[in-house]
Amino acid sequence: MKKRIAILLCLQFFIPNLLASDYFRINYKIMENEAFAEILKKFVKDESIINNKSLLVVKTIKKNAQIKDWRNLKAGDELQLYIDPPHLDLNKYKQYEAVILEQIKLSSEKREKKAFAINQYLKCSFFYLASSGFFSQETKINPSTKIKFNQNSLITLGTSLVYYPKESLFSTSSGLYTSFFNDTSSNINSTNTTISPEIGFNIYEDFRLVKYGATIFSGFDYEKFSTFDLVSLNDTSKISIISNNLGYLTLGASKSFTVSNRILFSKISASQSIYSTRSNSTDTYKGNKILIYINYKINDKFFIHSLVKYHMMNGPDKLRALRLGIGVGYILF
Repeated sequence: MKKRIAILLCLQFFIPNLLASDYFRINYKIMENEAFAEILKKFVKDESIINNKSLLVVKTIKKNAQIKDWRNLKAGDELQLYIDPPHLDLNKYKQYEAVILEQIKLSSEKREKKAFAINQYLKCSFFYLASSGFFSQETKINPSTKIKFNQNSLITLGTSLVYYPKESLFSTSSGLYTSFFNDTSSNINSTNTTISPEIGFNIYEDFRLVKYGATIFSGFDYEKFSTFDLVSLNDTSKISIISNNLGYLTLGASKSFTVSNRILFSKISASQSIYSTRSNSTDTYKGNKILIYINYKINDKFFIHSLVKYHMMNGPDKLRALRLGIGVGYILF
């Protein structure tokens, strides 16, 4: 008999405490001019009688020590509500949950759009680059006549401009640069030869793939660069420089990625020549070029960048050219 009484006393003590510890925890952000009682009404059954001594009120207050004045709740503050199952109105909670899920969805979509949204519809930057170019030319008539030379540039100056139409995934980007070269010599002649500056220009139409956080682009490239005149070298043994003008159709993609907690912007493109002229001949270069570009923003204004560019051209001779560059830039706006 004593055993039964002891068991009943234990059950009487532990069961209520067990139930009291079984709560639904609800995260809630306080709205303007909202009272604690109004918040509770959003989740408890209409017939519930709640006062300051109710366990769900006591527990909620105890678990939210950051709230100093429960009579004057501040809009925007967050708290956790502890509501026991007997008082919770599941229909009210489901309605609240549906609203929150919709807000999360809208917020997520807004963040995705914001990732590509531009506060200013025009962005402009200036950049400096130092680079080394490794050139190889080989004649078609006499493959043994092969000339190798460098085109090194301590100064390349350029600018880029991007226009973002309002509420559009399309944008237009363009760039312009000029490279000034050191005098160069070749494997055939050690005499230094002056190289004219290289000029480049591009204009692309970009389309942002929001879902993938990437951009694809296509457009037009123009380059004016110098090479040796191998025909003249074979005929007269005279070394002279030829100016080449090439236009390309370009297709590429860009995307940001993270390396050691640093966000890098990358771009890769492939170009096919669509027209070409040469200063002393109708036999012009035709071919392709590949560009790989990486950019890292140091802060809101400055960035460092690097590039690898490779030309594969055929025409008056077989031309291969590799350029490696690194530099800094400044975002004007």
